[in-house]
Amino acid sequence: DAKDKVTYTHDKNNKLITEERTIWSNKKTTYKYDIHNNLIEKDMDDFNWGKYTYGYNSDNQMVESSKELKGGFYYRATYKYDWRIPKRKK
Repeated sequence: DAKDKVTYTHDKNNKLITEERTIWSNKKTTYKYDIHNNLIEKDMDDFNWGKYTYGYNSDNQMVESSKELKGGFYYRATYKYDWRIPKRKK
């Protein structure tokens, strides 16, 4: 019976830096952040290898994301925010 063991590493600000899984093969995911604590990169080191990147505007809203997998698969998405929609009051 295979057991999946997961180990997490956090930085001094409690942001997730690495995630390591061991089941059948080792898998390590590394996370990187910008100075505003936005996730900008997620790098997965396993048999499928995946690199995810994220971009933000000056309001810290995600405006683009991309995914690159081993074998040349690439996907990119962009996002727009409509400034005319009023913010909800709490």
